[in-house]
Amino acid sequence: MRVDAIIVRAGTPQSDLITLTARVRKNFSPMEWAGALKRLLQDGLSLADIARGTGLVHQRLSEWKQLLDLAPEVQAALEQGRVSLQVALALGRAPLTFQPELARLAAQYDLTETKARQLAERVRDSLAANGRAAVDIPQIAAKLGLLPAGATSATGPKPWGPPLHLPP
Repeated sequence: MRVDAIIVRAGTPQSDLITLTARVRKNFSPMEWAGALKRLLQDGLSLADIARGTGLVHQRLSEWKQLLDLAPEVQAALEQGRVSLQVALALGRAPLTFQPELARLAAQYDLTETKARQLAERVRDSLAANGRAAVDIPQIAAKLGLLPAGATSATGPKPWGPPLHLPP
């Protein structure tokens, strides 16, 4: 009986690729995927190399790479299941400084991807329009209709604090 085998040194990019293509990968969370992707990128592989080696779609790899740039609070909300992968990615459109507040809001009100994207873009646009002025997240959320009926920026549960001010 003949058995063909490929021997690969542990801890190499090739062994990491093999691990990712193994059956166990189905149990990885998005942040675990992002961590594995980070190691492969640090080893010098490109997203195209990883896609070829794992059979994963380039778009999915790009999404996991984007997770690495999110605020730790957004990453934690994703890992804990308080926001979905798509909501976390949408929140990444906002400046990093505002992402923790937006993650709390998205989790509190179970925002959809569309609403999270609108909120993140409005915060980004408000910051651009007002320079370093305060960005009033509750007011932006209210204008988008994200708060429950009867709640305003002054009433109802608030996962946010006062308007955020960026340093000069």
